Amino acid sequence: MKRRRFDFRGLLLFFMMVGPGLLLYLAVVTYPIIYSVWLSVTDFNPVKGTVVHSVKYSPDGKYIASGSDDNTIKIWDASSGALIKTLMGKSLAVYAVAFSPDGKTLATGGVEKYIRLWEVPSGDMRGELRGGHSGHVLGLAYSPDGRLIASAGEDLSIAIWNANTMELITNLIEHSRPVTCVAFSPDGKLLASGSQDKNIILWDVETYAPVATLSGHALTVNSIAFSPDGNTIVSGSSDETIIEWDVATGTQIRSLIGHTGYVKGVAYSPDGKLIVSSCEDNENIDNTAKVWDASTGRLIRSLEGHTNAVMTAVFSTDGRTIATGSRDKTIKLWDVTSGTERVTLFGHGDVNFLGFENYMFMINDKDFWHAFKNGMIVVLISVFGQIPIGFMFAYILFRKLVKAERFFQSFIFLPQFLSTIVLGMIWKKLIQTDGPFAKLIQWITGNPDAQFELMFDPNTAMIPIGIVILWMYTGMYMMIFLANLQKIDNSIIEAAQIDGATEPKIFVKVIVPVLAGSVLICVILAIAGSLKGFDLIFAMTTMGVTRRNAAVLPIYMYTSAFDAYDNPLRFNLGAAISNAIVVISVVFITLSNFLGRKFGGTHQERE
Repeated sequence: MKRRRFDFRGLLLFFMMVGPGLLLYLAVVTYPIIYSVWLSVTDFNPVKGTVVHSVKYSPDGKYIASGSDDNTIKIWDASSGALIKTLMGKSLAVYAVAFSPDGKTLATGGVEKYIRLWEVPSGDMRGELRGGHSGHVLGLAYSPDGRLIASAGEDLSIAIWNANTMELITNLIEHSRPVTCVAFSPDGKLLASGSQDKNIILWDVETYAPVATLSGHALTVNSIAFSPDGNTIVSGSSDETIIEWDVATGTQIRSLIGHTGYVKGVAYSPDGKLIVSSCEDNENIDNTAKVWDASTGRLIRSLEGHTNAVMTAVFSTDGRTIATGSRDKTIKLWDVTSGTERVTLFGHGDVNFLGFENYMFMINDKDFWHAFKNGMIVVLISVFGQIPIGFMFAYILFRKLVKAERFFQSFIFLPQFLSTIVLGMIWKKLIQTDGPFAKLIQWITGNPDAQFELMFDPNTAMIPIGIVILWMYTGMYMMIFLANLQKIDNSIIEAAQIDGATEPKIFVKVIVPVLAGSVLICVILAIAGSLKGFDLIFAMTTMGVTRRNAAVLPIYMYTSAFDAYDNPLRFNLGAAISNAIVVISVVFITLSNFLGRKFGGTHQERE
């Protein structure tokens, strides 16, 4: 017998024709996975522009500290602009930095909800101030004697800390919206706080009681500063104005108008003669810092050079230089007298390798495990609810055990024709506190104050979600099983009936073996759909307590990556969570395949 020669030319021709498409397919499939893994172990932000939120000079003027949403704090040499140290906590944005009066400690805060203390210039961590805030830390200030640290919180509170023992002294709660900034008076007797509620509150540091409320801004107060003599306060607001206030009377002295965007930062010069302000203009028209005469409110000059919003501006300790931080990733140092740019500091926005920090943060976050538990509940509802019920409905239709089977089939499958978002919004209206279910409960109980409160309890929030999921997707599995049942030869069932087989025996001995492979496919679809489900739960819940209570892993990923103050876009943590979802899905699907082959198998395999 003549041996057949291997056709190398045919193989080459095949790869020439199919190879480019195959390589393109592999690139399209693998690139998102590789990119997501890389993103999760670095602090790279794929959004153009890294925001430098806070810049401060050390009291001796030697150093500049800056915090950014690239998740780092950087310490610079103030004279040369050289980068000395990069400090990294968790992979979370840094909104505020503050030097201690002796310049030996740097306090930083941001998305982490607690404050870190670092030694300067070594960058060694001294400790952490925990338990004072349940939201992001938006502002920080040391008292002039260095005994106290005040922190402004997204949770509407101001936390007062003992800087030496690192213990929380008290929380001051008077503002009705997130507190954005804090500042101590030069004598340390007063603390000023600004808020999204448009007000500035002055607090007595001895009694921690509010002594005055300064009202006049039309929008959020973004920054405040005391004059060196403590007689006046300057504030910058999103209403595009700067206001000088008399501390003794709480009245406005004057308004400084000249910016065309949100005034994000304000500061007095060390001699109190000048004020500097910075602007965030969403239309990128006013990317400037402005210098004002503090006694007259006259605009002296604009510092132009940043290519994006200027988020913060401060004077150096000697008053000769102004430092500005911007959304364009840079810090610029300006000559106060001439207004010329001295040097630009680059470094924020550089990619840093974080290793498994994002994954460790995720694992240690109780919200992750709550979302994981909710996800497992959805998986159980899908696998042990939708599939068996769908199987039952399909069998009833196939065996014609119900009349008007066409109507019955269409009625069960109907939710599949409707938009998930629309259905979610409808159910949200039905179960909200003043919706029909609440009215029904009030009628049944006779209590006009009774509410439908399942969504407000983390232990019961998944009950209404589970009912809706069961209702929506059972029809899909019914159709899958029905399509496979219709392939069964009726003569097999008729033969079984002739042999005296009852309906249960026909179901067990004939129907179930034929559908074993379909069951495995449905289980895989149910697990995959459950672990990536987002739109229904997102539509049925409201941002806040109900969404947090009913969050599954995709919701947790969304809120972690996008839903944060000032939109820092924490893609890195979101990428880590998405990778975890993929791993969990692969584990469950592999386990399902293994169990299906070991205990079920397909109809063909058994034959």
